Amino acid sequence: MRPAPPTISERAFQAQVIAAAEAMGWLCYHTHDSRRSAPGFPDLIMVRGYRMIALELKVGRRKPTPEQLVWLAALRDVWQVDALWARPEDWDSLMELLKRE
Repeated sequence: MRPAPPTISERAFQAQVIAAAEAMGWLCYHTHDSRRSAPGFPDLIMVRGYRMIALELKVGRRKPTPEQLVWLAALRDVWQVDALWARPEDWDSLMELLKRE
């Protein structure tokens, strides 16, 4: 039995997150071609004021790779950086994070 496909693609989810973040004043960065980048670097880096969020996005049953978890853990240790991963069902929590001062 195959798992049901995700109801939204990671690309579409990412576009929604970026649009919402930019509407709230966040500066967003995404590497469009990561083949020459360090493995595991988060999908999005978002900065507003003194805060930065490093965000890895997943849909369906996908989970972060070990390399992604290493990057998130390293970034999480930096003062005032939120480093996490999120799925579409985490939308409300993600929006609350983006709204925080």
